[in-house]
Amino acid sequence: MEQDGFLIYIALFLLIFIAASALTWKLWFPVAFPVLEKTLENLRLRNRQASLCLFAARRFPGTFDNDTHLEKLCQYLDEELITPLQMTETLKTMLLHRPENPAALSMLADLYVQSGKKDKAFDIYASLLDIDPGDCETLDRYIELAVSMKGVKGTDKAIAHLEQIQEKYPENTALLKALGPLYQEAVNMNKITEIYGRLMDLEPSYLETYRVLAGIYSHKRIYSESFSLLKRLQTLDSTQISFVLTRIEKLLATESSNDNFTDSLEAFITDRDLLPETRKGLIKIFQNLAKDHPQRYHLFSLHLMNGDKPLAVAALRTAVSAFPNRQDLYSTLLDLQLQISDFEGMADTFRSFLQRNPSQNLAVIKRVQELLPTFDAPALKTLLVEILESDADSAGLMQALSDDNPEGIEDPEILKKMADLCIRRKDVSGAIKLYVRLVELGVDRTRNCEILGNLFLHSGQGKKAREYYDMIITEDSGNVAMAEKLAELCFLDGEHAQGAVYLTRVAEARSDDPVFLFRLGEALFMAGDHAGAINWLTRIPKLDSSMAPYAYNLLGHCNMHTNNVDRAKECFRAIDFRSPDLPDNVKSEFLLKMAGLFEERKLFVDALALAKKAISFNTSDPMAMDMVKRLGALEPRQAAPQQAPQNSPAAQNKQIQSLEEQLADRYTDISELGRGGMGIIYKAIDKKLNRQVALKVLPENLQADPEIFKRFLREAQAAASLNHPNIMQVFDVEEGKPTFIAMEFIDGENLREILRREKRMPVAAVVKMAIQTIQALDYAHSQGIVHRDIKPDNIMLNQAGDAKITDFGLAKIEYASTMTQIGVVMGTEWYMAPEQLRGLDADKRSDIYSFGITLYEILTGRPPFYKGDVAYQHINVDPPTPREKNDAIPEALDKIIMKCIAKKPERRFQNGRIIFDLLRKLS
Repeated sequence: MEQDGFLIYIALFLLIFIAASALTWKLWFPVAFPVLEKTLENLRLRNRQASLCLFAARRFPGTFDNDTHLEKLCQYLDEELITPLQMTETLKTMLLHRPENPAALSMLADLYVQSGKKDKAFDIYASLLDIDPGDCETLDRYIELAVSMKGVKGTDKAIAHLEQIQEKYPENTALLKALGPLYQEAVNMNKITEIYGRLMDLEPSYLETYRVLAGIYSHKRIYSESFSLLKRLQTLDSTQISFVLTRIEKLLATESSNDNFTDSLEAFITDRDLLPETRKGLIKIFQNLAKDHPQRYHLFSLHLMNGDKPLAVAALRTAVSAFPNRQDLYSTLLDLQLQISDFEGMADTFRSFLQRNPSQNLAVIKRVQELLPTFDAPALKTLLVEILESDADSAGLMQALSDDNPEGIEDPEILKKMADLCIRRKDVSGAIKLYVRLVELGVDRTRNCEILGNLFLHSGQGKKAREYYDMIITEDSGNVAMAEKLAELCFLDGEHAQGAVYLTRVAEARSDDPVFLFRLGEALFMAGDHAGAINWLTRIPKLDSSMAPYAYNLLGHCNMHTNNVDRAKECFRAIDFRSPDLPDNVKSEFLLKMAGLFEERKLFVDALALAKKAISFNTSDPMAMDMVKRLGALEPRQAAPQQAPQNSPAAQNKQIQSLEEQLADRYTDISELGRGGMGIIYKAIDKKLNRQVALKVLPENLQADPEIFKRFLREAQAAASLNHPNIMQVFDVEEGKPTFIAMEFIDGENLREILRREKRMPVAAVVKMAIQTIQALDYAHSQGIVHRDIKPDNIMLNQAGDAKITDFGLAKIEYASTMTQIGVVMGTEWYMAPEQLRGLDADKRSDIYSFGITLYEILTGRPPFYKGDVAYQHINVDPPTPREKNDAIPEALDKIIMKCIAKKPERRFQNGRIIFDLLRKLS
C-alpha cells in the first residue's frame, strides 16, 4: 500500500506539473501519455484510462489517430466505459485532422448505422469506396445496408442506393445477387433478365440464376429458352431435379394445349444431356400428355421406361413417318438403333433421311465415319459406298474430308472409293489425305505411292511427290521408270547431283539406251561431275549416230571444264556440221556455245572462227554477229565478220522463173522475200482469189530428209488449224515439186528487224504487241498447239502495228505423238525454257517463258542471257529484272515479265488469259 500511495503522489505531481506548464504541455504530453496510461492501468483505473484516451484523441488528433489508439477506443466502447456519442464526437474530431482515415471513417459509419442514421452511413461508405475501390469489406457493408433499407424506406430506395454504385462495380456478383431479388420484388422483368443474365456469365454455378430466368422465359412463353435453362440446372446440381419436375408439372396444368410448349418439352425429354433421373420423372409426367396426344413421338419413352427398346424403335419409326421433317426424330431413332446394334435399320433410317434431305450428305458421311472404326457394320459400309458413288454434294463432301480426320477409317475399299471421288471432283487435297492413309495401312503401296506422288506433283508440291516416289524406288531399286521420273523432278528443282544419283542406280540396266545415257551425262555435267559425265557420254556415238553430235558437244564442254582443251577440240571436231540431219539452228547454237567457252579462256582466234561458222548457219543471230564484232576488234585482221553465202541475182532469178513455171496455173508475180533454215519465202499473187500471199517453199535438197519434211508439213497443219487475227493464216499446202505452204502475206517487219534499227521498243508499243501476242498464244494453247519457238524473229508487226505470230515449224500438237527425240533440244536457246533445254516436253508454260524472254529483250535491248553457257544460266541463274536495265518499264510490267520467266513451270502464269488480263490494265 505504501508503494501504491507513493505512485499516486507521483502521478498527481506530474499532472499538477503538466497543468502548470501551459507553455510546454503540447511538447511533453505525448511523451508523458504512455507513462500516465501505464500507471492508470496498474492502478486498474479503467474508467480514468478511457477518459485519458478520449482526452488525448480530442486534444491531439494528429498524434493519437493511429490504428492502435482507435482499437483501444473501440475496446472502451465495447466495455461501455465511453458512450457511442463520445466515440462519435471523438471520431469527428480525428477526421477533421485526417479526413481520409479509413479506420476512423469505418467506425463512424458503423456508429451511424447503430444509431439509425443510415443516410450518413451511406455517405461515409461511399467515401471509403472512393478512397479504396477494392475495399471488399466496405462494399459488402454498403450492400448489406442497402438491402436493409427496403424494410425502412422501401424497395425503390434500396435499389437506388445499389444502382448508385453499380456502374463502378458492374461485375460484382454480390451486388448483382442483392439487386436481383429487389428487382423481383419491384416486378421489373427487363432488369431481372439483365441482372441474372450477367450473373450467368460471371458465376455459371449460381443456381438461382437458372431458376429465376427459367420462370421469366416461361412467363414470356419462350419455352425453348426456359427448358434450356432447366436442363443446365439439373446438370449443375442433381438436387434440383425435383424443382425442374415441379416447374414442368405446373406448366403442364396450364400449357398442355400450347403446341409451342409441347414441342419444346418433347425436345427437352429427348435431349441427350438429360440426367437419367430427370428423364424417368419426365416419363411419368408425359404419360398424362400422351393420353390426349397419342400421335406425339414421345410415346417411345413409355417403351423405354419398360426397357423394351425394339418397341421404342418401332414407335419412333411411326413418328418419323408422321413427322418426316423433324431432324431430331431421326437423330433420336438412330441413337436408339445404335444402342441395340440395329445397323441395317440405321442404314435404312439414313436413306430415308437423305430422301427427305438430299443436301445432308455431309452430315451423314460424318456420322458414318465416326461409327465405322468402332462397329463391325457392313450395312453402314455399303451405305457409305452408295453415298460416295451417288451425285453427292461435292463441296460438302470435300469439307467433311477436310474437317474430319480420315485416319479413323481403315477399310481400304471405302478409302479408295472416297479417294476416287475426290479425284473425279478435282479435290486434290482430299484425295491426298486418303491416299496417305492407304499408304500408311500398307495397301498396294507401290501403286498408291505412285498415285500419291502424281497428286502432289499435280498440286505443285514436287518435294512431297519425290518423297513418295522415293519410297517406291527404295522398295524396288530396279524400277527404271521411277528412277527417271525422280531424276526429272530433281532436275526441275535444280538438284542435278541428286538426279544423277537416281539415274546412276539404273544406268547399267539402260546402258544401251543413248537417250538415257545423254540425260545421265547431262545431269552429271550440271552437277559438276565432269569425269562421270565423260564416262557415260563416250558410249553414245557407238550406239546411235544421230545422237553423236549432241554427245560430242557435251563432251567438249566437259573437257573444257576440266581444262583439257585439246580433248575438247577433238570432241567439237567430231561433230559433222555438214550433215543435213542436224538442224541449222542447233548447229549455230552448238558453235556459239563453243565460241563462248573459248572466249572465256581467251582463245580468241578459235572463238572467232566458231562464231563466224555459227553465222553461216543463222545469218540473223544477233549474238553471233555481236561476238564476231567483239572478237574481230581483238583480232584486227579478222575484224570483218564473215557473211553467209548468198545466191547471186542471176541464180535467184533462175529459181523464181522455175517456180513460176511450176505454179503458173495458180500464182504469178513471184519475188523472193527471204531465206530461213526451213525454206525460202516468196511473195506472190494468188490468181484465183486475187490476193497477195506468201509462199514458203521447201528446197529440194531438204525434201529428201524425212524429219525436215515432217516438220515442214507439221507447221502447215499447226497453223492451218488456227484461226486468229494475230496468227499468220495458212491458206493451202502442196506436197510434190515444189512442196510449199501458201500463207497470209504480212506487209511489215519482225521484232528482230525493229530491234536492229531501234535497239529497244517503247513501253506503250510493247504492251500493245504483248496483249495481242499473248491472246493469240492462249488461243493456240486452247487448241492444243504449243509453238515452242517464240522469239522476236517469229513475231511480226504489220503496217497498222498489229502483231502476228509466225513460223510454227517447231510447234507441238499436244494430242499427237512427238516427233522430237527426248533429250534433243528444240527451239532457240536464248528464249528456251529450262525444261526445254533439258530435253523435256514443252507445254504452254514453256511458250509463256519464251514470251517473257522476248518482252525482256525488246524492252532492254538484250535477252537476260546471251553470253557464255546460256543453257546453264537459263536453268540455274536468276536474271536481273528488266526494270534494272530500263527504269522506264512500269513496276507492274516488270513483275509480269519476271513471273513469266520463273525457272519452275508451276511458278509461272499457268495460262495466257491471266497475263492478258494483267496487260490490259497497263494499256
